[in-house]
Amino acid sequence: MTHENFYAGNTEYVIIYKNGTHHIMEIAYLDNGNDNSEIIFTGHYEKCLAEKERIITEYAESLF
Repeated sequence: MTHENFYAGNTEYVIIYKNGTHHIMEIAYLDNGNDNSEIIFTGHYEKCLAEKERIITEYAESLF
């Protein structure tokens, strides 16, 4: 399993390759030190990169 991390604001995302496909997971850190993660997107690597750009762009636009 390989992975690639990226951030949009304080939220961490990870592109992982598992079970023959790529997924984007959103990692939410809890106050008790644990993390809560969920898969928010599944698709080919190129689709995950496009979704990554969408997430980052959406975050940047929310700042204005």
